[in-house]
Amino acid sequence: TVTSSTLSTTKCESENITLEVVAAGTVTGYQWKKAGNNITSQVSASLTLSNLTTADAAEYSVDIFGPCGTVTQGGINVGVNLKPVIVTNPSNSAKCVGETATFTASANNVGTFKWVKDGSDLVDGGNISGSSTNTLTISNVCVTCDAGTYALKVIGPGACSAVSATSNSATLTVNTPITVTSSTLSTTKCESENIT
Repeated sequence: TVTSSTLSTTKCESENITLEVVAAGTVTGYQWKKAGNNITSQVSASLTLSNLTTADAAEYSVDIFGPCGTVTQGGINVGVNLKPVIVTNPSNSAKCVGETATFTASANNVGTFKWVKDGSDLVDGGNISGSSTNTLTISNVCVTCDAGTYALKVIGPGACSAVSATSNSATLTVNTPITVTSSTLSTTKCESENIT
């Protein structure tokens, strides 16, 4: 009789997992299987899968042998989530005061997106939108508010939610329009004089 076994679970790639079964009665041996096929040399009450990859995602079962027959404990499903990976990085941008700046990046295996400015998380509001998507929009840019470095941080899905990846930083330069602060007043001089 099987008294306990590992429940189905999902792990992040490169993690380890140990599947175990506990059986009552006289047990003479075990044979672990993956998708119904025997796993070579896995003949104990536990099976350890190390450095998980998507190739390890499958349904596992174990045959438990005894003098009174064989019992199979199945239905142990192992899922493997992939870590997030940055695919494209945002590009530097130069805008004039009052214009709109947009940064875009892309990634695979994403649970959530989060844009950061100068290392601090951004949130939507004011002139910021798209802070939790792969495209950040900054409207009506100003020098003191918005100039800085921006990067996209992505957090993995499910079992990889503790794993993040961050893009290269892109710089937003905000230029100010030309304004004349002073100029020479209209004047009249006599010929042969100088004027500056």
